[in-house]
Amino acid sequence: MKYLILAVLINLLIINDSYAQVWPAEPAGSTVINDMPFQCVVCNGWSDYSQATGIVTDNTDPVSPPGVLRQVFGAGLKGGMGGGGGNAYNFGNLYPDVYFAYWFKVDSAFVNHPVGTKLSWIHTKANLGNNFFLLMEGAGPYVISAQYQNSNIDNSHLGGPTPVGSIRFAPNGGSFNKNQWILIEQYYKSATCPTCRNGIWKLRINSQLTVDITTMNTETSMDPGAVSFITIWGGVGSINQFDTYLYFAHAHTSIPNCGGGCPGTTPTDTPAGAPRAPINVIAN
Repeated sequence: MKYLILAVLINLLIINDSYAQVWPAEPAGSTVINDMPFQCVVCNGWSDYSQATGIVTDNTDPVSPPGVLRQVFGAGLKGGMGGGGGNAYNFGNLYPDVYFAYWFKVDSAFVNHPVGTKLSWIHTKANLGNNFFLLMEGAGPYVISAQYQNSNIDNSHLGGPTPVGSIRFAPNGGSFNKNQWILIEQYYKSATCPTCRNGIWKLRINSQLTVDITTMNTETSMDPGAVSFITIWGGVGSINQFDTYLYFAHAHTSIPNCGGGCPGTTPTDTPAGAPRAPINVIAN
Protein backbone atom coordinates (compact mmCIF):
# COMPACT_ATOMS: atom_id res chain seq x y z
CA MET A 1 0.00 0.00 0.00
CA LYS A 2 2.77 2.47 0.90
CA TYR A 3 4.37 1.90 -2.51
CA LEU A 4 1.05 2.63 -4.21
CA ILE A 5 0.69 5.86 -2.26
CA LEU A 6 4.26 6.83 -3.13
CA ALA A 7 3.61 6.14 -6.82
CA VAL A 8 0.50 8.33 -6.74
CA LEU A 9 2.41 11.17 -5.06
CA ILE A 10 5.23 10.94 -7.61
CA ASN A 11 2.71 11.01 -10.43
CA LEU A 12 1.04 14.11 -8.97
CA LEU A 13 4.43 15.81 -8.68
CA ILE A 14 5.15 15.04 -12.34
CA ILE A 15 1.75 16.41 -13.40
CA ASN A 16 2.18 19.56 -11.31
CA ASP A 17 5.70 20.11 -12.66
CA SER A 18 4.38 19.70 -16.20
CA TYR A 19 1.66 22.28 -15.55
CA ALA A 20 4.23 24.66 -14.09
CA GLN A 21 6.30 24.46 -17.26
CA VAL A 22 3.40 24.91 -19.67
CA TRP A 23 1.42 27.40 -17.53
CA PRO A 24 4.16 29.31 -15.69
CA ALA A 25 1.96 32.07 -14.21
CA GLU A 26 -0.63 29.71 -12.71
CA PRO A 27 -0.91 30.61 -8.99
CA ALA A 28 0.62 28.03 -6.68
CA GLY A 29 -1.92 25.68 -5.15
CA SER A 30 -4.54 26.20 -7.85
CA THR A 31 -7.08 23.44 -8.48
CA VAL A 32 -7.35 22.46 -12.14
CA ILE A 33 -11.00 22.18 -13.21
CA ASN A 34 -10.37 21.70 -16.94
CA ASP A 35 -7.42 20.90 -19.18
CA MET A 36 -8.38 20.74 -22.85
CA PRO A 37 -5.88 19.59 -25.55
CA PHE A 38 -8.42 20.12 -28.37
CA GLN A 39 -8.21 16.72 -29.95
CA CYS A 40 -11.99 17.11 -30.23
CA VAL A 41 -14.52 19.94 -30.33
CA VAL A 42 -17.42 18.84 -28.12
CA CYS A 43 -15.87 16.85 -25.28
CA ASN A 44 -14.03 17.32 -21.98
CA GLY A 45 -16.84 19.57 -20.79
CA TRP A 46 -16.58 21.96 -23.75
CA SER A 47 -19.50 22.88 -25.97
CA ASP A 48 -19.82 24.45 -29.40
CA TYR A 49 -22.79 26.29 -30.84
CA SER A 50 -21.09 27.33 -34.08
CA GLN A 51 -20.35 25.30 -37.19
CA ALA A 52 -17.25 27.34 -38.00
CA THR A 53 -14.89 25.23 -35.89
CA GLY A 54 -13.08 21.96 -36.30
CA ILE A 55 -9.98 19.99 -35.38
CA VAL A 56 -7.03 20.04 -37.78
CA THR A 57 -3.55 18.54 -37.64
CA ASP A 58 -0.73 20.92 -36.76
CA ASN A 59 2.55 19.38 -35.67
CA THR A 60 3.81 22.80 -34.58
CA ASP A 61 1.37 22.66 -31.66
CA PRO A 62 3.66 23.55 -28.71
CA VAL A 63 1.73 21.61 -26.05
CA SER A 64 -0.32 18.66 -27.25
CA PRO A 65 0.20 17.89 -30.95
CA PRO A 66 -1.09 17.10 -33.44
CA GLY A 67 -4.71 18.27 -33.04
CA VAL A 68 -5.62 21.96 -32.71
CA LEU A 69 -8.93 23.81 -32.74
CA ARG A 70 -9.41 25.90 -35.86
CA GLN A 71 -11.96 28.69 -36.29
CA VAL A 72 -12.61 30.36 -39.65
CA PHE A 73 -13.51 33.97 -40.41
CA GLY A 74 -15.27 33.51 -43.73
CA ALA A 75 -14.97 35.76 -46.75
CA GLY A 76 -17.74 38.38 -46.68
CA LEU A 77 -17.96 38.48 -42.88
CA LYS A 78 -19.13 41.92 -41.76
CA GLY A 79 -17.40 43.58 -38.85
CA GLY A 80 -19.13 43.01 -35.53
CA MET A 81 -21.45 40.34 -36.96
CA GLY A 82 -19.79 37.31 -35.42
CA GLY A 83 -16.78 35.26 -36.24
CA GLY A 84 -15.07 31.97 -36.03
CA GLY A 85 -16.79 30.03 -33.31
CA GLY A 86 -18.63 29.59 -30.06
CA ASN A 87 -16.45 27.19 -28.10
CA ALA A 88 -17.14 27.43 -24.38
CA TYR A 89 -16.52 25.73 -21.05
CA ASN A 90 -19.12 26.24 -18.32
CA PHE A 91 -17.73 25.58 -14.83
CA GLY A 92 -21.05 24.38 -13.45
CA ASN A 93 -20.20 26.48 -10.40
CA LEU A 94 -19.11 29.98 -9.41
CA TYR A 95 -15.68 30.70 -7.96
CA PRO A 96 -14.02 33.78 -6.45
CA ASP A 97 -11.30 33.95 -9.09
CA VAL A 98 -9.94 32.09 -12.11
CA TYR A 99 -6.74 31.39 -14.01
CA PHE A 100 -7.47 30.90 -17.72
CA ALA A 101 -4.66 30.25 -20.18
CA TYR A 102 -4.29 29.01 -23.74
CA TRP A 103 -1.97 28.78 -26.75
CA PHE A 104 -3.08 30.72 -29.81
CA LYS A 105 -2.06 31.87 -33.29
CA VAL A 106 -3.49 33.32 -36.51
CA ASP A 107 -2.63 32.11 -39.99
CA SER A 108 -0.10 33.82 -42.26
CA ALA A 109 -2.88 35.40 -44.39
CA PHE A 110 -4.89 36.82 -41.48
CA VAL A 111 -6.20 40.38 -41.84
CA ASN A 112 -7.34 41.94 -38.60
CA HIS A 113 -10.41 44.15 -38.37
CA PRO A 114 -9.42 47.84 -38.01
CA VAL A 115 -10.91 47.83 -34.51
CA GLY A 116 -9.59 44.40 -33.61
CA THR A 117 -10.67 40.80 -33.05
CA LYS A 118 -12.36 39.61 -29.87
CA LEU A 119 -10.59 36.38 -28.89
CA SER A 120 -11.84 35.06 -25.58
CA TRP A 121 -14.16 35.81 -22.68
CA ILE A 122 -14.36 35.31 -18.94
CA HIS A 123 -18.09 34.99 -18.26
CA THR A 124 -19.39 36.02 -14.87
CA LYS A 125 -22.18 35.38 -12.43
CA ALA A 126 -24.35 38.13 -13.87
CA ASN A 127 -26.32 35.78 -16.15
CA LEU A 128 -23.04 34.37 -17.47
CA GLY A 129 -22.54 37.79 -18.94
CA ASN A 130 -20.09 38.95 -21.58
CA ASN A 131 -18.22 41.62 -19.68
CA PHE A 132 -14.56 40.63 -19.77
CA PHE A 133 -12.82 39.94 -23.06
CA LEU A 134 -9.46 40.11 -24.80
CA LEU A 135 -9.10 42.10 -28.01
CA MET A 136 -6.33 41.50 -30.55
CA GLU A 137 -5.35 44.85 -32.05
CA GLY A 138 -3.12 46.04 -34.87
CA ALA A 139 -2.29 44.95 -38.41
CA GLY A 140 0.70 42.84 -37.44
CA PRO A 141 2.60 42.69 -35.26
CA TYR A 142 -0.40 42.41 -32.95
CA VAL A 143 -1.00 43.27 -29.30
CA ILE A 144 -3.80 42.22 -26.94
CA SER A 145 -5.78 44.53 -24.68
CA ALA A 146 -8.10 43.57 -21.82
CA GLN A 147 -11.56 45.11 -22.02
CA TYR A 148 -14.20 45.37 -19.29
CA GLN A 149 -17.50 46.02 -21.04
CA ASN A 150 -20.01 47.69 -18.73
CA SER A 151 -22.26 50.72 -18.57
CA ASN A 152 -22.52 51.58 -14.91
CA ILE A 153 -19.19 51.17 -13.12
CA ASP A 154 -16.73 53.96 -12.40
CA ASN A 155 -13.12 53.08 -13.19
CA SER A 156 -12.06 56.62 -13.98
CA HIS A 157 -9.13 56.20 -11.57
CA LEU A 158 -7.78 53.67 -14.10
CA GLY A 159 -8.34 55.91 -17.09
CA GLY A 160 -11.89 54.87 -17.84
CA PRO A 161 -14.74 57.19 -18.84
CA THR A 162 -16.01 59.68 -16.31
CA PRO A 163 -18.13 58.98 -14.44
CA VAL A 164 -18.98 55.44 -15.69
CA GLY A 165 -18.57 53.15 -18.68
CA SER A 166 -16.45 50.49 -20.37
CA ILE A 167 -12.69 50.56 -20.01
CA ARG A 168 -9.81 49.33 -22.14
CA PHE A 169 -6.71 48.22 -20.26
CA ALA A 170 -3.97 48.99 -22.76
CA PRO A 171 -1.27 46.40 -23.41
CA ASN A 172 2.28 47.17 -22.35
CA GLY A 173 4.35 45.07 -24.74
CA GLY A 174 3.77 41.43 -25.65
CA SER A 175 3.60 41.93 -29.43
CA PHE A 176 3.52 38.92 -31.75
CA ASN A 177 3.32 38.10 -35.47
CA LYS A 178 1.18 36.04 -37.82
CA ASN A 179 1.65 32.27 -37.70
CA GLN A 180 3.37 32.53 -34.29
CA TRP A 181 2.13 30.46 -31.36
CA ILE A 182 1.79 32.56 -28.23
CA LEU A 183 0.89 31.72 -24.65
CA ILE A 184 -1.94 33.84 -23.23
CA GLU A 185 -2.40 33.71 -19.44
CA GLN A 186 -5.06 35.55 -17.45
CA TYR A 187 -5.83 35.85 -13.77
CA TYR A 188 -9.14 37.49 -12.87
CA LYS A 189 -10.74 38.25 -9.50
CA SER A 190 -13.83 40.41 -9.12
CA ALA A 191 -14.00 43.34 -6.75
CA THR A 192 -15.76 42.73 -3.45
CA CYS A 193 -18.09 45.71 -4.05
CA PRO A 194 -18.74 48.15 -6.92
CA THR A 195 -16.56 50.84 -5.31
CA CYS A 196 -13.99 48.77 -3.42
CA ARG A 197 -11.19 49.12 -5.99
CA ASN A 198 -9.78 45.64 -5.31
CA GLY A 199 -10.63 43.75 -8.48
CA ILE A 200 -7.67 42.10 -10.21
CA TRP A 201 -7.01 41.40 -13.87
CA LYS A 202 -3.56 40.34 -15.03
CA LEU A 203 -2.63 39.40 -18.59
CA ARG A 204 0.61 37.78 -19.70
CA ILE A 205 1.76 37.16 -23.26
CA ASN A 206 4.59 34.64 -23.46
CA SER A 207 5.18 35.23 -19.73
CA GLN A 208 5.47 39.00 -20.17
CA LEU A 209 3.09 40.88 -17.90
CA THR A 210 1.30 43.24 -20.29
CA VAL A 211 -1.76 44.23 -18.22
CA ASP A 212 -1.49 44.49 -14.43
CA ILE A 213 -4.66 45.81 -12.79
CA THR A 214 -5.19 45.39 -9.04
CA THR A 215 -7.60 48.26 -8.25
CA MET A 216 -10.51 47.56 -10.60
CA ASN A 217 -14.15 48.17 -9.70
CA THR A 218 -16.66 45.59 -10.93
CA GLU A 219 -20.42 45.27 -10.77
CA THR A 220 -22.08 43.23 -8.02
CA SER A 221 -21.91 39.43 -8.37
CA MET A 222 -19.19 39.17 -11.02
CA ASP A 223 -17.61 35.87 -9.96
CA PRO A 224 -16.40 33.79 -12.93
CA GLY A 225 -18.59 30.91 -14.11
CA ALA A 226 -17.40 30.11 -17.64
CA VAL A 227 -14.73 30.81 -20.25
CA SER A 228 -14.99 30.78 -24.01
CA PHE A 229 -13.48 31.38 -27.42
CA ILE A 230 -16.44 33.28 -28.83
CA THR A 231 -14.45 35.09 -31.49
CA ILE A 232 -15.77 38.25 -33.17
CA TRP A 233 -14.20 40.13 -36.08
CA GLY A 234 -14.68 43.78 -35.11
CA GLY A 235 -15.96 46.37 -34.07
CA VAL A 236 -18.35 47.56 -36.69
CA GLY A 237 -17.88 48.22 -40.37
CA SER A 238 -15.50 46.63 -42.89
CA ILE A 239 -15.85 43.29 -44.68
CA ASN A 240 -13.45 40.35 -44.47
CA GLN A 241 -12.12 39.74 -47.97
CA PHE A 242 -11.25 36.04 -47.81
CA ASP A 243 -11.21 33.03 -45.47
CA THR A 244 -8.74 33.43 -42.62
CA TYR A 245 -8.14 31.28 -39.57
CA LEU A 246 -7.57 31.33 -35.81
CA TYR A 247 -6.00 28.38 -34.00
CA PHE A 248 -6.13 27.27 -30.36
CA ALA A 249 -3.71 24.54 -29.31
CA HIS A 250 -4.67 23.95 -25.68
CA ALA A 251 -6.76 25.57 -22.95
CA HIS A 252 -6.24 25.34 -19.20
CA THR A 253 -8.58 26.53 -16.45
CA SER A 254 -7.93 26.44 -12.72
CA ILE A 255 -9.24 28.00 -9.53
CA PRO A 256 -6.61 29.52 -7.21
CA ASN A 257 -8.86 30.08 -4.16
CA CYS A 258 -11.73 27.62 -4.20
CA GLY A 259 -11.67 27.03 -0.45
CA GLY A 260 -12.11 23.29 -0.84
CA GLY A 261 -15.07 23.70 -3.15
CA CYS A 262 -13.39 22.67 -6.40
CA PRO A 263 -13.98 19.24 -7.90
CA GLY A 264 -10.33 18.94 -8.93
CA THR A 265 -11.03 16.89 -12.05
CA THR A 266 -11.59 17.52 -15.72
CA PRO A 267 -15.23 16.71 -16.61
CA THR A 268 -16.01 13.71 -18.77
CA ASP A 269 -17.29 13.96 -22.33
CA THR A 270 -20.59 15.56 -21.38
CA PRO A 271 -20.84 19.06 -22.82
CA ALA A 272 -22.04 21.75 -20.48
CA GLY A 273 -24.42 24.41 -21.59
CA ALA A 274 -22.65 27.24 -23.35
CA PRO A 275 -22.78 30.84 -22.17
CA ARG A 276 -25.19 32.94 -24.14
CA ALA A 277 -23.72 34.43 -27.29
CA PRO A 278 -22.54 38.02 -26.88
CA ILE A 279 -25.26 40.55 -27.46
CA ASN A 280 -25.14 44.34 -27.45
CA VAL A 281 -21.39 44.19 -27.81
CA ILE A 282 -20.05 47.69 -27.41
CA ALA A 283 -18.12 48.87 -30.47
CA ASN A 284 -14.58 49.94 -29.65
